[in-house]
Amino acid sequence: MTEQPNPCFYHNKYSYADGEITLEEYLQKDLSHVFEGLRHPECERLNDADVGLMARSDMLAGAMIACMLHVDVHPSPAAREVLVKMLLSGPNATLENLRAMDTASDTTLLNTPAFCQLVAAMALQSGNRLLFNDIITNFPPAPGCKHVFSPENISIREIKFGDRTALSHLVFKDQADNGCNVWCAMIAAGWAVPRESLLESAVTSPDLDAGFALLKTLRQHGHIVRQANIHQSIRWGHTKMTQHILDLHIQEHGPTLDKQAAYDHYLLAAAQSNNITVLALLADMYGADINWRPEAKSNMSYSRDEVEAEVYDGDVRGQSVFQAAANAGSADAVVWLWKHGARDVPNWHGDKAYASVSKLRGFWEARLERNKDYAVKVERLGEVLKVLERYGLDEVEVLGEPLP
Repeated sequence: MTEQPNPCFYHNKYSYADGEITLEEYLQKDLSHVFEGLRHPECERLNDADVGLMARSDMLAGAMIACMLHVDVHPSPAAREVLVKMLLSGPNATLENLRAMDTASDTTLLNTPAFCQLVAAMALQSGNRLLFNDIITNFPPAPGCKHVFSPENISIREIKFGDRTALSHLVFKDQADNGCNVWCAMIAAGWAVPRESLLESAVTSPDLDAGFALLKTLRQHGHIVRQANIHQSIRWGHTKMTQHILDLHIQEHGPTLDKQAAYDHYLLAAAQSNNITVLALLADMYGADINWRPEAKSNMSYSRDEVEAEVYDGDVRGQSVFQAAANAGSADAVVWLWKHGARDVPNWHGDKAYASVSKLRGFWEARLERNKDYAVKVERLGEVLKVLERYGLDEVEVLGEPLP
């Protein structure tokens, strides 16, 4: 066993991410495990589970580990240089170019599944979807592909698409279909398995047709829409998708689901995300009660970030739909709810909307020095206070304890 100071996969990945080494150096270091048979204490224990763990957020890094695990022979150093050249050309490469390089060098890299998978991962990660689609269409799935391209608990996160937000893997950032078309193609070609978590990408896709296509594929493989997916669609998806999966959820759960209670509960998500269209849909088409309030002493919040959610969950118990909109800084939703008959009832602390929003605004103002981004929250809550004042709802009595 060759001993060196921690030059294995995780170290290389973070060294590249921190700018300590170039992409070419990163590739050379990782590929030394394959072409030189290099092994270190840190990488001896790795298996397919580690491929999936790495690929959750970085498919290329996961494919590197898969290469070490699934290439039994040690190709020539010349083949290594050709492979690195292929990988470096990832953003602009075509399958025709890569085949020409393979032929000219008298190598068979593309016919070695683990190497082909590595090229595919680089193509996908660099945004070269044309090359990626050509590879999965023309080559059979590689060993461990399900761990590289569709690991369990794949890292789905909030991604910006212009003025929209969706839930997706980072490799699909700025891609309007949210990766839905790629997932459909991978699943059809056997290069990925249909994971339940992909429902999140389907229901929030900026491209509605692509979202419906992935939703159909996942349903064909037995995945059913969950309540969490409905909340995600309300916050980030299209109204047409939200209405579709609302109906699906009721159909699939049948008599075990209290339809009215479910619709009422979704009002919180619509109010907090300032989604007037869905508020109207729930109230007018499904008969949801805009004056509904959770009976439990606390209700889950669907606020915009985890810090805010913790504040809601811990301190704004039993808030009405009206107050949920106010506490989220959703001024338009506050106006719509008030005009449609919402009542300003106290939460479980005894505070009505004005008092609750005032405390929450003070909470974020006190933290502005720590994070200037909180200024947006403070501004939105200030707009809500002005709306409440306009409607004569500016009660000054604060019954509950201040936020910590």
